[in-house]
Amino acid sequence: MARTPLQNSYKSLALWTETLLRVKEQRGCTNKDIAQALGIGTTRLANINSGNRAPTMPEFLTLLSLADTGRKVSTVRIRELVDAQNADNRSEERSAGMP
Repeated sequence: MARTPLQNSYKSLALWTETLLRVKEQRGCTNKDIAQALGIGTTRLANINSGNRAPTMPEFLTLLSLADTGRKVSTVRIRELVDAQNADNRSEERSAGMP
């Protein structure tokens, strides 16, 4: 999946914020936990949250996937899941002839 930022619109920022709050509430995560699970720094997360930067599609999909489950999962397990997804994406890219 490309690392192209999503269009930074009011609608996408509203969905990001709503999802972020849901993840925090459901899982009891901090911004640091979420940034770590997304594989980004807390500064980047703060820039996304403030609307100064747009999340990439993988970041957005990862955040959505964190919100979809009602069970608590440790941030270590979330990171493992994200790493596995990233490895799958790299494998697909190599298969498709992408660098």
